[in-house]
Amino acid sequence: MEKIQTADPNLQKIQDNVSKALARIERKEWMGGVILRGVELTGGTDTAVDHGLGREPLGWMVVDANAAATYYQGSTTNAHPDRTLFLRASATVTVDLWVL
Repeated sequence: MEKIQTADPNLQKIQDNVSKALARIERKEWMGGVILRGVELTGGTDTAVDHGLGREPLGWMVVDANAAATYYQGSTTNAHPDRTLFLRASATVTVDLWVL
């Protein structure tokens, strides 16, 4: 966060407090997630999803879907968890995912 140069000690104190609060939020791992839009899952089969995190995800959540379905972690062995995850749905569906 860029601070405004000021001689006002009260404004300086406010800026310092805001900087500290934002730094705490930025350190939270769940803030480092990505939204993946339009991921097509075929019912009953594992689908490889490139998540783009560059690390193994902490988890994932469906945030939007175009049909009712149940979602699972796929059973396919994942040789590259830092790049992909395998998901399975009970029905064919297009989803938006939040991957943490």
